Amino acid sequence: MLTLQVIRDLNPKIKGWGNYHDGVVAKETFNSLDSYIFGKLKRWGKRRHPKKSWEWISNKYFGQLCPGRDDRWVFGDKSFKDAYVHKLSWIPIQRHTLVQHTFSPDDPTLVKYWEKRNAKHWKKTAKGRFSGGKDKIANRQNYLCPVCNQPLGASEQLHVHHVIPKHLGGQDQYDNLVYLHQDCHH
Repeated sequence: MLTLQVIRDLNPKIKGWGNYHDGVVAKETFNSLDSYIFGKLKRWGKRRHPKKSWEWISNKYFGQLCPGRDDRWVFGDKSFKDAYVHKLSWIPIQRHTLVQHTFSPDDPTLVKYWEKRNAKHWKKTAKGRFSGGKDKIANRQNYLCPVCNQPLGASEQLHVHHVIPKHLGGQDQYDNLVYLHQDCHH
C-alpha cells in the first residue's frame, strides 16, 4: 500500500472519531491512540522496508510535516505538501454547553440565543469538513456562504470561487478565494 493511500485511509477516520469525541474529557485517550497509531505506522514502515534500519525509515516517513506545529514525529509523504496523518491530540476539546431548562426554541424573545447556538454547531460541523489551507479559507468567511449567508453544510457541493477572476489578473491565493454553495455560484 502506498504512503498516500495510508494517509487517505486514516485521516477521515481519525478526524471523524476525534470530532465525535471532542466534547468529553478525552485528551489522555487521544494521546494514547496517537501512540498506538504511531506504533502501527512504525510497524508498517518496517514491513514495507524489512532490510532498512529504523533510522532510515523514520527519516523517510516521519518528520515535522504539519505547518505551524512543532511535532517532529508526524507520519507522511515528504514529497507532497500537506500529505501527513493527523493526530488526535491536535483536536481541541470543546465542551458541550447545556441549554437552560427554561429556554425553548419556540420562544420569540430567545431568537438571538438560538441563532448563536446553532451557528456554533454549524461552524464545528463545517470545520471538520475542511483540512489544511482549505480551513483557512472557510474560517476567514466564518464558514458561511458569502452569497446566501447560510452555513457551508457538510453534505452540500461547494465551489471554490475567485473573487477577482483569473482572466482579470486574480490568483490562486487565500485572500482571493472563497467557498460558495454550488447553487449560489453563477
